[in-house]
This record gives sequence, structure tokens and C-alpha cells, in this order.
Amino acid sequence: MLRFPTRREGFATLVALLVAPLAHAQFQADPFQPGLRSTHSATAAQAWLPQSVDFVAGGELVWAAGSGTASELGVLSSAPSGAIQPEFVDSSIFGTQGTVVVASGKRADRLFSAAQFVVSDAAHKRTLVRAHDALDAAASGTFATRWVHDLGLVGNGPAKLACDAASTRVVAAMSDANTGTLRIDWLDGANGALLTRADLAQSPLRVLAATNDLSRTALVAGTTLVVFDANGLVVHQENLGAATYAMALSGDGSELLVGAQNRLRVLARQSDSTYATAFTITAAPSEIATRAALSDDGSTWAVGWWNSITATAIRFELWDGPSQTRAWFGVQSGPPGSLQNYPEAVAVTPDGRRAAFAAWGIGDTQPELLLVDKQLAAPVLAVDLGGSALSLALADDGARVVVGKKHVHANQFGSTGEFRIYDTGERDLQLVAAPHHGGSLALKSRHPGSSIILFVVGVPSNGPQTFPGCIGTLWIDRKALPKVFARPSDAQGEASFSLPLANSPSVIGTTFAVQAAARAGGKLYFSTSVVAPVVL
Repeated sequence: MLRFPTRREGFATLVALLVAPLAHAQFQADPFQPGLRSTHSATAAQAWLPQSVDFVAGGELVWAAGSGTASELGVLSSAPSGAIQPEFVDSSIFGTQGTVVVASGKRADRLFSAAQFVVSDAAHKRTLVRAHDALDAAASGTFATRWVHDLGLVGNGPAKLACDAASTRVVAAMSDANTGTLRIDWLDGANGALLTRADLAQSPLRVLAATNDLSRTALVAGTTLVVFDANGLVVHQENLGAATYAMALSGDGSELLVGAQNRLRVLARQSDSTYATAFTITAAPSEIATRAALSDDGSTWAVGWWNSITATAIRFELWDGPSQTRAWFGVQSGPPGSLQNYPEAVAVTPDGRRAAFAAWGIGDTQPELLLVDKQLAAPVLAVDLGGSALSLALADDGARVVVGKKHVHANQFGSTGEFRIYDTGERDLQLVAAPHHGGSLALKSRHPGSSIILFVVGVPSNGPQTFPGCIGTLWIDRKALPKVFARPSDAQGEASFSLPLANSPSVIGTTFAVQAAARAGGKLYFSTSVVAPVVL
């Protein structure tokens, strides 16, 4: 649905980025220009570090967790510009010590989190998995917990969390180094009921990943890789010989990436459900794979490498799986004595066309955040954050990225940070404000050379619809009688549209979509972007 830039446009973008990476403190209010859209920041009085973040509902909402003396769990809108506050905040996690992580699928009414609370001392914490409903919060005004599940293991290890794309099931894990125990619980997303449980004699838990349907769950604990099926049964297990945080599982479960010192192995699923090495990426002896990510079909691989000798050099790579060739790489280095650099997070879009990379940086002007287009083999966004990245999420359309950054470098003392939402500006139809019941739906569309733009509001269609004399495809169900609103374009080919929303709870969570159609040169051009707003 997203129009990707041509090679000529991509080259121009790359040149601009190389000359002047995006400044970390400047907001970009124009929705059709790349840059920083909005921020949500901690303060000295309400201190937290941005530990975990995820996009929800097609990228229209952000589910975010900050951990610290005033831990925060909240829902942000990705539409507004400037410094923003959460739509909803759960203050019940105040007092947490340890992990606060989030996971979500496509539904705004099922948002999952895991938070740790001290039982007797910092070495003995319990982990609570919770569910929240943003739509219910919009109607009731209270961001109440929908259900709570206690993992029942008290320990000193971190917790990990994942869910399926439909938010029907959740998997949570925690380890305890005191007893060498690892617990994994699979839960019903609707009510938190325990579906199955697995306990292993492995610790510490390092990384967890799951397929889109949760038919496979993979984790690394200690130096052991374990893969479970949907019933919590082990289908693959191996000793890696060394600890790693570089592990990723494709959305369909066909491939798995796992680090091994200066190598990254690509494992393919076998007919007996085990995994076997199909390809190995080898780096320099001093480089260690720290983070990895995969596309849904396993055709795109992304990895971050850290130079363990210099501690200041890192390398990001993007690979094409079918051809087993490197599509892009980027290198950062610093002089001796610099602050430590480290690849903190890697993400890939479901279709594998884009990847996001985030790092600690060394405190200079090199970008800590990169968004890379695989086809162009070049960045489309590069940002000097002015601090270290701690968390990252990439929207499915590859045009929006949210990064959690510490206000100072990761190696420097500091207890505050913020979430930053960036946009490439490529989408030709965009929300410009968060839609609320009793408010309005505000959008902008851009088609250079257009005289008029039609905004089509209706029910999403099951497939594309084409019409004679029209360029592109319509994704609004024509048989459902959509409403069409015409607005004149300005000199830049832009038009604004606002639609009042009823002040009624019945409007909250309404499923509908908006697409634009621009008239230019005697033809009608359907927008490549379709917006499915989440009304709160």
C-alpha cells in the first residue's frame, strides 16, 4: 500500500542524509516531509527509561513502557506533532523494579504487558502479565487492567513477552538464576487463562521470539536454544556453545536466525519440525552478533554486529535470503577512548522491504537510528538521536518508526528518556490528529499537479478494485456505498479534510477506512496509502 521511492529518488535521499542527518531536536510538522513527528518524555520528577515499545492497529497507536522510579505504561497516538502526552496511562505499575515490557498484535482492545515487582529484595521479584483495552478506556475514561496473570516464579531474571498477530494468545517467560529455573506460560489473550506451562533447568533468559500465529516460540536461555510448538512441547533444542542475544524467528516459522560469536546462522525448518543450518554469515573474528530480525517469510535478514575489541565500532547488515547476498551494510567507528557503541535493536517489516537499526552511538553526529530500504540498498531515514537508543519498533508500512532513547549515552548516568516517532513523509494520505469521539477526523492528502482530491470514506474491501481511466486501485468497498468528499488542492497539490465524529461511545473502535483519489491531467489517481483510523 506504500509507494516506495524510485532509485533516482532514493539516491537523492541518501545524498541528503549523508550531507546532513536529521537533527534530533527539530519537529517536522509537514506530514509529507521526513522527520520527527512527536515525542513523549520523562522528567526528573517522573523518571523512567524507555524500555519497550510496539506499534498497534496498523501503526496508528503506540504501546509503550518506561521503567524507572516512576514506571509508566501508556498508549500514544502516532498522528499528532510535537511534544505529546499519552492517550491513556496505567499508574499501577509504579513501584516496579526490573522488567516492564509490552507486546501487541493488531487489536487496540488487547494490549499486553509484563512487569516485575519486588517480593522481599531486588533478587526476588514476581512477574505479572496484564492486558489492557484502549477502546474500553476511551469509553469509560479509565485505563483499567482487563486481566492479570502471575507467572508464579519468584526470581532475579528478566521477563520476556510475545503474542500472536490476532492477539488471541500470549507467551511470557522469566528465569531465576538463584535456582537455575526458566518458566514459560502460554495464556489466552481474552481472559488470561493459563493454556500450558513449561519449566526448564536453564538460566538466564536472554531473548524470546514467536511466530505470527504462536505455533512456534523460540528462546535462548544460558547457551541453549529451545523451540516450542503451540502446545509448549520442545521441537528443537541445541547447545550454542556461547551466549547470544541475536535470535529471531520468521513470522511463518520457516526460518530462524541465531548468533554464534562472529557468525550468524540461518536455520531452516525441517519436515520433522526441527531446525537445521542452511547458511552462515561470517564476520571478522572480533565482531559479535548482538541483534537480529527476520521478515515474515524469512526472505530478509537483518543483523547488528559489535566489535568486541574496540567496543566503539559497529556494523549493520541487511541480507536477501533467497540469493544469500548482502543487500546493504553500514559501518560506524570511533577513536580510542570514545564512549561504547552497541547495536541495541533491529526490526524488519513483515514484507521484508525495510529494516530499522538502532544503536547507542558514541556521542558524535553519526546516526543512532537508521531506516534502510532493501530495494534501494540505502537509508531513507538517518537520525542523530543525541542519546542512546534503548528500544525500537517499525510500523508494517515501513514509513514510521518509534524509538526509545535515553537522554544521555547508555554509559553515562541518567534516569530519564523519551519515545520519539519518526515518519518518512512518503505516505500520500495521512492522519494529522488523533481522532476522538466528539471530535473530528482530520486528514491530508498530497498529489502534485492535482486540482481536486476526493476523500473516500467507507468499509475496507477484501481486495483491490480497478476502473477504466483510473490509475491505481481502490481499497474501499464500492458496493457498501462509501461517502465521497471533494476538496480543492493547493499549489503543492495538497488538500485537507475534516469529518465531525459523533460524541457517542458507539463511535469508538468503529471499523472503517479512508482513501484519496486525486484528479490530475484528466485522470483519477487513487492514493497508494489507505488509512484505517482508530477512533478513541
